[in-house]
Amino acid sequence: MEKISDSFKEKFGQILSKKMATDSIPGMSVAIVKDGNLIYTRGFGARNLQNNLPVTPDTLFGVGSCTKSLTSLAIMQLSERGLIKIKDPVSKYLPLTVDQGGKPITIHHLMSMSSGLPNLGVAEQVIFRFVGGREKYIPISSVEDLIQHVNDAEEEIAADPGERMFYLNSGYTLLGEIVARVSGKSFAEFIEEEILKPLQMNRSTFSREKFSKDEDIMTPYLQETKEENTFSKPSDHPFHLFMEGPGGLLSSAREMANYLIFKMNGKTSHGQKLLGTNNLKEMFEIHCETEDSRNSLSPFGRSGYGYGWSIQEDFFGHRMISHGGSTGVSSAYLAFLPVKKVGIAAAANVGGLPVTVLQAALLELIGQKMEDFPAIKAEEKMDKLTGKYEIYKGITEVSVVNKNGLLFLEGQQGSYPLIPKNNDLEENLFYIYSGPGQKSIVEFREKSPGEIDLFVERNRFHKK
Repeated sequence: MEKISDSFKEKFGQILSKKMATDSIPGMSVAIVKDGNLIYTRGFGARNLQNNLPVTPDTLFGVGSCTKSLTSLAIMQLSERGLIKIKDPVSKYLPLTVDQGGKPITIHHLMSMSSGLPNLGVAEQVIFRFVGGREKYIPISSVEDLIQHVNDAEEEIAADPGERMFYLNSGYTLLGEIVARVSGKSFAEFIEEEILKPLQMNRSTFSREKFSKDEDIMTPYLQETKEENTFSKPSDHPFHLFMEGPGGLLSSAREMANYLIFKMNGKTSHGQKLLGTNNLKEMFEIHCETEDSRNSLSPFGRSGYGYGWSIQEDFFGHRMISHGGSTGVSSAYLAFLPVKKVGIAAAANVGGLPVTVLQAALLELIGQKMEDFPAIKAEEKMDKLTGKYEIYKGITEVSVVNKNGLLFLEGQQGSYPLIPKNNDLEENLFYIYSGPGQKSIVEFREKSPGEIDLFVERNRFHKK
């Protein structure tokens, strides 16, 4: 069995821990697989802050939308057994009447996020109801409520089925209901019996009761920001039928590693096939390209959605299959490079986790340097530039702040996004919009490490 190097462990641990501190993430768990073997597992930080209980590779987290690939796998299993046809209209199985001028939405469209329906807010409504937030009181509690909510959205259809990708959580709730009605079991029972048990994912669950009885579980945290400081507030996890198909699984990094090994090898660790090779391959094909990809904005070449998976065709010369997930109070990420047979699984007990660091780890595992990953370099550059700046004798002061990956120049005159002049942070040249259609150059000059000047129009600012 291949072992991971000590230098990788040290470098990855340092980069991830630093990012966790920056993003106020209490706890994370990571597992890495290669050539069918688990080669690395580690927990970082606390699964429970109050008692300072450590995260382990076996800590159960809510994996959010990483569940979608299991839902699609269940649909493909039923199709392989002749109980479902992928190109069947959804109305054959559920009383769905919404369509675009007589063009029906099929199971294929729901799995590939190509129904033409944009986000209908169902997942947000459920999450707000359980973990807190601004909820609009719309009747969405039963399956009948949900189907009515979707049927009433005919005016919301923005494209013919198959034409454009819109990420639709409620589509996967409908797929979960189809699995239940066709199989004669509840959705959770079918997934547990047909997928989780063969994969020896014995602690993974959709059940609040089973989760609460486990000894190694996350405390979910809701992140709140006050006066530029982020706080983690203990919260409830959103257990609900509507969450199951699109994002209801709770699992550990170690057990998700079993799932990745199956996806890369086409069979479980003890040789059992859960789906035929051609049908498994069909899940990893781009069935609907993203609008970013169509407009050449995707960082990893042609990108789109398969069946429960996102696909990027050019991750540094390799095909990457991945999916992220968030329940608002927990999150997860799965990614693998099928040709290289290497993959990573991670989860956290807040609503977001550092995907860039996890992707950088994959880069290191295929022979390149983790620290050369463009997003890592960009974040380091932005960290260097952020801070307070003042002109001669401190008469005037401005700040450069990072807001969701974009630098802003803030002062008494307002807040202005700093846009890289040539999409290259290394040049230290940015521009701001100083008026309608008017751009002004902003320049950073680094005289020595930590000593940076900022030039804005007539002003020369010095970093404090």
